[in-house]
Amino acid sequence: MTTRELGFPAPERLAVIAAVRARRPLSVKWELAPHPLVPAWVADMDFLPPEVVRREVGDAVARGDVGYSSGSLEERYGAAWSNWSKARYGHVPRELITVEDVLGGLALSIETLTDPGARILVPVPSYPPFLSLPPALGREVEPVVLEPEQGFRIDPDRLEAAARASGAQALIVCNPHNPTGVVLSAGELTAIAEVALRCNLVVIADEIHADLLRAGRQHVPFVSLDHPAVERAVSLSAATKTFNIAGLKAAHIEPGAGELSARLRRVEPHRRGVASPLGLLAAAVGWEAGGDWLTMTNERLDENIARTVEACARTAHASTTSPEGTYLLWVQVDGLAGETAAQWARRRGVVVSAGETFAPSGWTDWMRLNLATEPEVVSEIIHRLFEVEV
Repeated sequence: MTTRELGFPAPERLAVIAAVRARRPLSVKWELAPHPLVPAWVADMDFLPPEVVRREVGDAVARGDVGYSSGSLEERYGAAWSNWSKARYGHVPRELITVEDVLGGLALSIETLTDPGARILVPVPSYPPFLSLPPALGREVEPVVLEPEQGFRIDPDRLEAAARASGAQALIVCNPHNPTGVVLSAGELTAIAEVALRCNLVVIADEIHADLLRAGRQHVPFVSLDHPAVERAVSLSAATKTFNIAGLKAAHIEPGAGELSARLRRVEPHRRGVASPLGLLAAAVGWEAGGDWLTMTNERLDENIARTVEACARTAHASTTSPEGTYLLWVQVDGLAGETAAQWARRRGVVVSAGETFAPSGWTDWMRLNLATEPEVVSEIIHRLFEVEV
């Protein structure tokens, strides 16, 4: 593959990288990949959020309307999410508990729904905070390995064996999965629910990437299942990944049963985390008017991912599979000779998420690429990682 085949000459690629960097001076993603490095790590997009979201949030800031959230704004958020969920997933939420962000909702769920010292099942590789947060809250992580040979899908038999051997009280399910991009079907989720029912597990489902799906995939909220295990489950979600508004803090927990809701609501409100009014507003506007923007964005992601998967397939030193969701690519690098995959990538000028941070041990020959950026930037990432020894 030549530079011309990648579609953009080097000067054009570098000019776009410089322009995106100049537009994002507040971004940790770009700050920790200083020139001449290119960032492909932390999971946020370089695309502008929907214009209607930027306008309404900008108007609120311009008029100084940045105080505490009103009850009507929370109601608007809830109604917008309910309509979005019904239209997108065929599921009408029972109720919502707003929180600052999904990790705050995860912490609240772990602290409220499990006992101190409890073991929590975490399929690995896993979003790193799923490994670090439970110990910080006085719980223990019980890793359940997702095998590459099985497409990184959850094996119910292995899950049940781990649950019984460890006496675990809870399971964290990430769907769509970070970092592998697996999207679980209704049948797979039901199999997990069966294990949860037999082993008396609380299921905490992080579904923040639910709208970032590759063509033909469908998201199924865990709490939408017609299954008794839902009574001991919560789904966590937000608009922040969908519309690229992670800095505008707002998320929610949807409990699967009223008893869980009562336990969560008994927690002192400020310990639950308070959503930002700008975050609530941005999310509501996105769900109300951002559907076309999301369609266009997913099409751009389809193209970026397909190009990178194809480039990876044409090199002898790396391998991957097409993700079903998210904008992340989980890549294995061969022949590292003492380096980690992240070190290998950085030496070639690209900052990636290191595979070893996604599990308690191992996975040093894996890396996670974030491809939610301009096509010229993707071309430069491809050029550096899969074509040029830098």
